[in-house]
Amino acid sequence: MAEVLAAVSALGRQAAVVAYDLGGAFLQPGFVDPHVHFLQAGLFLAYANLGVATSKEAFQQVAAAHVAELEAQEAAEGLPPGSLWLKGGQWDENKWGGALPDRSWLDAVTGPHRPALVSRMDSHMTP
Repeated sequence: MAEVLAAVSALGRQAAVVAYDLGGAFLQPGFVDPHVHFLQAGLFLAYANLGVATSKEAFQQVAAAHVAELEAQEAAEGLPPGSLWLKGGQWDENKWGGALPDRSWLDAVTGPHRPALVSRMDSHMTP
């Protein structure tokens, strides 16, 4: 323990260091995981912003507007309908009462032939 205190003291001369004698007990530090999904955050700028949705209906309206843009792009580029993916993100189920979006929410606006991928605001969940 003395070696640890000496090392901490040497590193923290400019900051106050408080040492606690735990009598040999183990102390688990709190887990803090601040991180950023930098690439995904950049890509979201080109995707449907579902973060503005405060209801299932608003979620579907945003998705439908993006599908209309994809359909126009497919027509302009001579692509078959449903060639382009609906990509979106930033949704937060807490904004509409906690119900998680599921396939039926998307199928209602994309139809059965358009692939879709929409992720939660933290990029850790997709329906």
